Amino acid sequence: MSVVGDLLEFLSEATTPFHAVEAMRARLISAGFVELKAVDSARLQTGQGYFLTRNDSSIIAFRAGGLAPENGVRLIGAHTDSPNLSIKPNPVKTRHGVVQLGVDVYGGALLNPWFDRDLSMAGRVNLVNASGDLESRLVDFKRPIAIIPSLAIHLDRDANSSRSINPRGIFCPCYTPWIHWLARRAPLILRHSSRSKSATNTPTWAMSVCSITKCLSMTVNHLVW
Repeated sequence: MSVVGDLLEFLSEATTPFHAVEAMRARLISAGFVELKAVDSARLQTGQGYFLTRNDSSIIAFRAGGLAPENGVRLIGAHTDSPNLSIKPNPVKTRHGVVQLGVDVYGGALLNPWFDRDLSMAGRVNLVNASGDLESRLVDFKRPIAIIPSLAIHLDRDANSSRSINPRGIFCPCYTPWIHWLARRAPLILRHSSRSKSATNTPTWAMSVCSITKCLSMTVNHLVW
């Protein structure tokens, strides 16, 4: 695969920091790196590659050298997150018969490109499984579920000249009955882990650090585009 093709494949997988770390983890293991829970310098083998993760959203990879650190270390740093629409706790609301999702703008996002395009959702879900154990799983809907519509031009005559966006006002994605069905059966309690069993011993869900992503040519990336 070409470098560009490999990059595009990685970007399509890395819809959230959690997905980015998982994608890098798989590639490091494929390249012969060994995953560690903690670094013990006495057990490192010269020339071997190692990596460790934190909170499933950060990853550190390195190759053990044969010289002491004071002889020099080469470092490359990057971030796993990107600007997105982060879903609020208890985000589902209805206005004028339209079901909407409450979001916060995360990072220095360009807001205009989020309008009038298919949006999806991705993130990490914390749940209590049938055995009563708390576990985390990655989710990526990989399908359009929402849209942030623009006003019709006769209701916003200045749209083409001086459009100002208030993210706390109009920036609420409208979503489909399908996601509303899911929301009613799996309450979207963002950023809070549910640690109690449900009365029916079925999984208790909690969306944790989930975000909206954009869909590019029907290929979902975070809410995702």
